[in-house]
Amino acid sequence: MDNRPIGVFDSGIGGLSGVRELKRELNNESIVYFGDTARTPYGDKSPETIRQYTCQITDFLASKGVKMLVIACNTITALCLDVLRERYPDIPVVGIIAPTAKYMAQRENKHNIGVIATKATINSGLYTKLLIESGVKTEVFAKATPILVPIIEGGFAEGVVAETITKHYLDEMVNKNKIGSLILGCTHYPFVEQAIRTNYPELEIINPATVLSKEVKKLLIENDMAAEDTNTPEYLFCASDLSPTFKDIVSRINPDGRYTLECQSVENY
Repeated sequence: MDNRPIGVFDSGIGGLSGVRELKRELNNESIVYFGDTARTPYGDKSPETIRQYTCQITDFLASKGVKMLVIACNTITALCLDVLRERYPDIPVVGIIAPTAKYMAQRENKHNIGVIATKATINSGLYTKLLIESGVKTEVFAKATPILVPIIEGGFAEGVVAETITKHYLDEMVNKNKIGSLILGCTHYPFVEQAIRTNYPELEIINPATVLSKEVKKLLIENDMAAEDTNTPEYLFCASDLSPTFKDIVSRINPDGRYTLECQSVENY
């Protein structure tokens, strides 16, 4: 048994959707979260810059004694997974894309699959590549949706703004490409899930964070790293800028108020 915390990180607030799912699946595990809210979004930055920022964040999390690193960010997973596994050979590093591809391949997909994500994730081609390699038989249509992250970080995830922008991005996928399932290829995007459902009530929406939480649980058990059943979990939420949106979402996923907030620069790590 291992009561050390799990380290979870993202370019901003998006990974909080992953923490929400992890808490549901693993309610006795402690978590240290870092969101790089001062430097978000990552999707339009160069791969070199994203790797630099990611190593700073993970060095900070490693200093907190985490037992596992969970990349709650599709962009970082696409560009940095191998780098991090080489950098931390003694800490398991879990990305969010491969578990989702495996999950989709195990299902009977009757319709085409859509993927929306940041420019960096889509340009990497990793989602499409892994879906095909995993055995998905239907066509995959991937699209960069860069405006979604800024509106979510800005607090406009609900209402007419989100509904208008998601409709602009998805109409062609739904009506022309005939997708039946949509993978939210950025952990920010579950926060606009309701806007998508308003526009397309029949569309199946896949949240990779849900799949990721089950993969994390499986790996903890297989490696004898799960916390004790009697462990009282502690939750530390760090951000490079404690924005009102960040604090609001943290409070919503921790309604009991049992957590700590910390503003943390990682540039010196």
